[in-house]
Amino acid sequence: MGDGHGEGEVQLVPMFGRKGQDILPGGCSWWLFINLHPCEPWLIFTPDRKLLLQVWNYEDGKQVASWVVPGGVNDYVFEAGFIPQKDNWIVLRRWRIYEVCECQGSNLRCLTQLQTIESYTNRMAVHQSLPCLLAGFDHNDFFLWHWSGKWEKTKFEGHKADVSALVFHSTEAQIFASASKDNIIKVWNLERRSIIQTLRDNGQGLLCRMGFCRGGERSLLITSHWDDPNVRVWDYKKGTCIARWKADDKCIKAAFFHPHLPYIMTAARDGQIKVWSDSSYQQVSSFSSELDAQKLDIVGNMIPSKLSNKFILAGQGEFRVMEVEIGEEDNNNEQQKQKESPCAKHVQASSSSIMSVAVNEATAVSRKAMEEIEHTVKALVKDNLQFEERIKKEVAIVDENCKKVVAGVMAEYWAKERIQAERVQELEKEMQRMTGTFGESKLRIQEVERQAGRVQWMEEEMQTMRGIIEQSTLRIQEAERQAQRLQQLEKEMQTMAGRFEKSELRIQEVERRLDGEISGRKAEEECRARLSQRICKLENKLREEVAKLERAEAASLTLASNVCTADPHLLKEYSFKELQDATDNFDVKRKFGGGEQFENTYLGTLQDGSLVTVRKVRDAHAELETELVDRVRTLRHPHLLTLLGVCYEGRCLVYEHMERGSLKDWISHHDEENAARGFLPWYARFRVMAEVARALCFLHSVPSASGGPIIHRAIKPASILLSDSFVAKICGVDEAILDTESSGEVGRRGTPLLVSTDNNSHYIAPDYLHQRVLSVTEKMDIYAFGITILGMLTGDLSNAFEIIEDAIEDDAAFKNALDPNAGCWDVHLAHEVAKLGLQCASFNRRRRPNMMEPDVGILAILDGVARKVDLAQSAEDG
Repeated sequence: MGDGHGEGEVQLVPMFGRKGQDILPGGCSWWLFINLHPCEPWLIFTPDRKLLLQVWNYEDGKQVASWVVPGGVNDYVFEAGFIPQKDNWIVLRRWRIYEVCECQGSNLRCLTQLQTIESYTNRMAVHQSLPCLLAGFDHNDFFLWHWSGKWEKTKFEGHKADVSALVFHSTEAQIFASASKDNIIKVWNLERRSIIQTLRDNGQGLLCRMGFCRGGERSLLITSHWDDPNVRVWDYKKGTCIARWKADDKCIKAAFFHPHLPYIMTAARDGQIKVWSDSSYQQVSSFSSELDAQKLDIVGNMIPSKLSNKFILAGQGEFRVMEVEIGEEDNNNEQQKQKESPCAKHVQASSSSIMSVAVNEATAVSRKAMEEIEHTVKALVKDNLQFEERIKKEVAIVDENCKKVVAGVMAEYWAKERIQAERVQELEKEMQRMTGTFGESKLRIQEVERQAGRVQWMEEEMQTMRGIIEQSTLRIQEAERQAQRLQQLEKEMQTMAGRFEKSELRIQEVERRLDGEISGRKAEEECRARLSQRICKLENKLREEVAKLERAEAASLTLASNVCTADPHLLKEYSFKELQDATDNFDVKRKFGGGEQFENTYLGTLQDGSLVTVRKVRDAHAELETELVDRVRTLRHPHLLTLLGVCYEGRCLVYEHMERGSLKDWISHHDEENAARGFLPWYARFRVMAEVARALCFLHSVPSASGGPIIHRAIKPASILLSDSFVAKICGVDEAILDTESSGEVGRRGTPLLVSTDNNSHYIAPDYLHQRVLSVTEKMDIYAFGITILGMLTGDLSNAFEIIEDAIEDDAAFKNALDPNAGCWDVHLAHEVAKLGLQCASFNRRRRPNMMEPDVGILAILDGVARKVDLAQSAEDG
């Protein structure tokens, strides 16, 4: 046995492991169901069996991606697997369904749900080259889905117990195997949907793992059981077990043929790993895993990589990556031994010996079964005789009881007969007495009959009279109803007559209006001519103003590089006591806005009554240096929030107050106070887009301490504030400067920089979310600005990209996608801006447009749209 690194010609080298807080901040304790990607060095699992998926690189030990799976609180995800034919498809095994999802950045979008029967999911297998998915339930049938068409479904029947394992052949595309809880294995042909072979495994406990042998012409299948220390190798074409050996004293949790090396690897319940020759089935090496030995079951599964000699051990809340190493000399000796005929004969002899042992065991089991059957038959015959004797005794007892009952019934019958005879005699005497009075009674009866006939005639007459009275009453009621209906009709006729007179008057009025409109068409044409002249004059004036504005902006951009050394105004220094009085000692009720960008931000009222915004610098910055404050102070632009003062004692910055709050409050309402103020109209939204673009151009043109541009890194509707006249200003510039320059990570172009994410992570470029690091360039702000533009168009701040992307090619759908709260949009201009927003929010940062490129840049397009809107408004005012 090995000493932890294997022995003999094979060495098992531990690479690295992850467990507990390495996987989840609060620790991980669930069994990990791990699956590998066939083409990439990735493994996937759910660490808490709830709604979280993680992908790790088993070559370098780094986490590749993490997703939150949509679902309910009590909905579990047990297992996940890659679909190799689709780069971004993942299949999930939930309680009762299988779900296929598509990865879209940091989100998962459900493509389809696979469910056939009311049962829990069990096992699944994804084909490595064909578009097929095998799915099992706690049922004796399993299903195959084909996603190349419309998710064609095929049902496979043949097992008499619930299916416990499913596996595809790694090299034979049309071969797969299934196993049930009664330890019956069936090998199938996928193309013919038929069974190739049925194998009966007599192992102890549930058959949990099986796998095919790769390469060569060997049709081999290996199986292991949860409660059995033995491993079995089958020739599934011949239907025989060719090898069976005890791999460990504990039960075997995993066994497989190595994909590249001539070895079989097994993992026991206590973490002991052993390597066996796949020809002689003799032990080659062993290794004690470094998983948590305090747990009862250390190993849950062991999976080999098809890309290298590595394999992964999965346990309870942890996994470890191992590598198989073979010396070059030992590898050559192994190949030479395989070529020598004595070794081959020894292998054949070993195989024959193993076959003989298996046959003898089967014969012994059959004889024992026959003896048990004979003993059972004899016992049944004896029990049958005893049962017949017992029946005879019971019948005799029943006969005796019946005789007693019959005797009692006959005695009771004769007693009743005597009573009846006495009663008959009494009745005869009574009849004789009554015969004397019968004559009188007969006469009386005849008189009564005559009176009854008279009464019957009178009743018939009364019934006839009642019918006549009822008919008369009905006729009177009908006549009254008709009289009331006649009165109602007369009133309606009068009303209709009055309406008819009013209609005639209205028609006459309409005719007079039409005459006036026809006579006024000439005046309207003259007004149109004057309006055209007015529009031409406004266009000329607008061109002159635009030219002046462009020259001013060019001068502003030219001077931007020297803005850090300018001193536009003196910065007022406040005492901490002044700011405490202004904010009621930083009362929670004075907090401004919401979200991470407004954390520790308060609305203050100075002694002179003026309103300011006070923001306490986060604890991450130990000191508020004068140089950093000067950097923020010198950044002066009409659309950047102006810094008014500083308090070094309390590490606070004092800004101007924006009366209208944030742009987010005017697009998406979350409370009654915001809902009462209304929504921002569409033409104002276009102007705000242009103003934000100008501010971003200014920031990107100002050099930072390292010489690169200043990147905001948090552009979103909540970071854009509105003044009393709805002029847009970007806040949070100090955060970008302080986060980079105070920490020494100055944000140089191409310098990796970690960026914190919050609930607004969809504003962060996907190249950051995939890599968890970001090359700080202007493209990051352009992506966030694109998502912001799409949110301003739709009014939806969580799913705007998908809404516009689905509707951009359909005019009717696009018109419906625009925010109806903004009024009646200019659809042509909105379509132009939507195309720009999709380009800015492109997943490929190389396709995102530049801010200041002439004619086709972001600023040029948005300024053009804003000018068209201003021209239309000026024409309406004229």
